[in-house]
Amino acid sequence: MSSDDEIELGLVASRLEPYRGQWPHGSYSPFVNTLLRRCPHKYSLDAEFFASRICTKPGDGIPYAAVRLVASPFGLPSTVLFNLHPPSDLADRVLDKSLTLLKHNRNTGLFYKITGTAFATKNLIDVFTNAGFQHTFDEQQWNLLWTRANPFNEWRIVNQYQRINRFPGTEELSIKNRLARLICTMQHAFPAEFNFFPITFTLPLHMELFERYFKQEGGVFILKPIRGSEGRGIRLINTLPVTLTPTGLAAKAKQLLHRLRRLPPQPPRLYICQRYLDTPLLIDGYKFDLRIYVATTSFDPLRIYLFEEGLVRFATMPYTPDGGLDSLRMHLTNTSLNAGSGQYRAPSQDEEESFAASKWSLGTLRRYCVQHGIDWASIWQKIADIVIKTTIAVEPIVVQQLDSVCNCPGSCFELSGWDVMIDQNLDVWLLEINRQPSLESYSEVDIKVKYSLVEDLLTLVSPIPYHRSAHIASPPVSGEEESTERQWERLKAPGPLLDRLSDYQKLVLIKSEDELSRCGHFQRIYPSPLSTPLYAHYFTTARPHNTLLAQWEACKQS
Repeated sequence: MSSDDEIELGLVASRLEPYRGQWPHGSYSPFVNTLLRRCPHKYSLDAEFFASRICTKPGDGIPYAAVRLVASPFGLPSTVLFNLHPPSDLADRVLDKSLTLLKHNRNTGLFYKITGTAFATKNLIDVFTNAGFQHTFDEQQWNLLWTRANPFNEWRIVNQYQRINRFPGTEELSIKNRLARLICTMQHAFPAEFNFFPITFTLPLHMELFERYFKQEGGVFILKPIRGSEGRGIRLINTLPVTLTPTGLAAKAKQLLHRLRRLPPQPPRLYICQRYLDTPLLIDGYKFDLRIYVATTSFDPLRIYLFEEGLVRFATMPYTPDGGLDSLRMHLTNTSLNAGSGQYRAPSQDEEESFAASKWSLGTLRRYCVQHGIDWASIWQKIADIVIKTTIAVEPIVVQQLDSVCNCPGSCFELSGWDVMIDQNLDVWLLEINRQPSLESYSEVDIKVKYSLVEDLLTLVSPIPYHRSAHIASPPVSGEEESTERQWERLKAPGPLLDRLSDYQKLVLIKSEDELSRCGHFQRIYPSPLSTPLYAHYFTTARPHNTLLAQWEACKQS
């Protein structure tokens, strides 16, 4: 241990011990209280293991970081608090004295890494910095990795204390034609339950099928590049034949350069061709869509959270059903497209003026719905229903890839942005899913929503401070996972649930409840007492951990 580590040494356990036994608070249900009383002391990490040492009197000229920790009500290690202004339930659990760490200590410092393919937005960096983290380029010595691409090397080496903002296999949701294929598969099995996605074709692969459908049904279709974003390359069509060759000067210049270099022919660019929703719900005559933020913290067992805030994005031209198909600012709601319009109205902090802006928060939309007699609770429930069903559709793919490529599946999480639209009947339609939603803030509304989003997300999935040179020597928790057959035997056995569970199964429940206690403005939509029995039949494979949480939620409700 270096001399820096020796400054005013004290075990982290000395700060954790006063909090043990003081929980639960009254907000926990009686059944959770029973679990708390049966939480063995051995579920806690070794104190020397989880955060090495505390420096209470920083020396002159030595860079220190003050880190606020949130005590676990379940005897698990404390986690880092990222919220500058935490909600009251979290504020009550912040340890009295902050954990002071040497910033550049390679064993105990808190580091985040943003890979070159991800966008290092100001609010993301601010939240990390305010929490006492510093950036690193190191291949292994990071606590949280923020990436855009699939981090195959990091998945292989990640340990139980680190966090990665990516699950393998979730590109099946973000690539438009794969999402369409996934939903189509579920529609064949459950046609009435998966009717929230417009009819979609992949062109040119399904050109013949599309032309046959178009001749029978007609209508307007929207054509999107499968990997496009920000409204680029989108067109509306209502006639045959469909021309897929990109137009415009930039596209023609690219094609000419390709020919001059005598490169081999490029494969045809893929598009999705989706039936256009021509009866949208309008506000003051303008079309709009919603950006919903979803956090998935685990796929086995499945845990899904819905952020209570989001964005409402408006077109900048009044909508008319027979309007010209070339008037993209009438039909598309992308902020990047409409912000260049002279009709774009910047968001305002003033509540009265906010209704006139071209971008709202979900809170503003909720107020609008209440004032105009629109059943927002029903709309929100439909959004949650879409999120749960679509995530269940991709669950077998993700679980299979987690088992094959990830050293520690419990260290992964993912934030995604879901674009949905409401029609005149108040039905909700899923348009697309963004695996890497923009966190850039261009307005006061963006700042309000996205700073809170990042803070709550990182507090929810917070990495655990640990001593890097020691963590391999000892296991983090006791109790081994039993065989699948033995787990099913315990779940099917008669008697009270907690009496027949193994220590490892109790630990699964404890981790789930501990995470839920840090959810902030996230709402857990799966599992919950209401959702677990409604969606069980959509899973292609029954998994013991999902069944365990389902039984647990049923017991909490009863």
